[in-house]
This record gives sequence, C-alpha cells and structure tokens, in this order.
Amino acid sequence: MLSRMKYVGQMLLALALCSTSATAQTAKVIAGMGKGGPIVGGDYELPDTATESYGLFGRLHSKDRDNGAAGIIAFGGFFKIKALQGPYEFFMSPGLAIMSHDLNDTELLIGPSLSYGFSASLDSQLSVGVTNQKLYSWLGEYKGLIDDSLLVHVSYVLQ
Repeated sequence: MLSRMKYVGQMLLALALCSTSATAQTAKVIAGMGKGGPIVGGDYELPDTATESYGLFGRLHSKDRDNGAAGIIAFGGFFKIKALQGPYEFFMSPGLAIMSHDLNDTELLIGPSLSYGFSASLDSQLSVGVTNQKLYSWLGEYKGLIDDSLLVHVSYVLQ
C-alpha cells in the first residue's frame, strides 16, 4: 500500500513539474486553527486557462487527544475553478487526498477534498484570502468527513 502511495505521489509531482503552460505558477502558504491546534500547509498551483488550474497541496493538523482531535497529514491533488471580479478571486477546488490520521493509532485514509473561498490581490504577485477546507475519507477505517477547517492563505505568483 505504501509503495502505491509513493507511486501516486511521484506521478502527481511529475504532473506538476511537466506543465506546458507558459503562465506563472502560484505558491500558497496556508495557516489556521483546528480542534487540535494549529494547521499549516501549502499549495502549488499551475494555471491551465484564465479560470482553471490544477495543483498539489499538503496540510499538517495538530493532534490534541484531550479534545478528540486527530493529527492529520494530508497530501493530494486538486482542480481549481475560479471567477475573477476586479481584484477579487472566488474559487472552488475539488480534489483527492491521501491522509495519515493519528488519534489512537495511525490509519491511512484516501478520499476526496473540497476547498472554496476567496482572495484579494494586493499587487500583481501577492494576494491574501480565506479558504474553507473539507477532507473526506472513502477508504480506510474512518469514513465520512474527517476535517472541516477555516484557513487564511497568502498567495505569491512565481515568475
């Protein structure tokens, strides 16, 4: 199972690195608070058209056994649909995630992800915004909604 995950991760990375798009990629730093404490992560996004892009994400959720909050490490890919209105971007990003869920023992979970939110451009390269992230599990011991978090993000367009 771990060798398959490694293969899927390598394929997602190869997809990101082999983009034929001539437009600039975006790196996003994400932070927030969950039931277990801080959540940190990042996105790497490759534009496809003016309103569509795809990319990779990673998230690290703190564990707090007293509150029943599992530690989650999630990696995956996403497809982003966005609408631009002046300096604002509204987006929705469905995707697929591979998660390590650690409450009492470590479980490997696989399932869909969904992020949606908005951002405001500060200049041509920098923007800030809010994201709602949902992680679900279809395969593994835990099923259904695993995490629902409100996060802030800072995006930087790479040249």
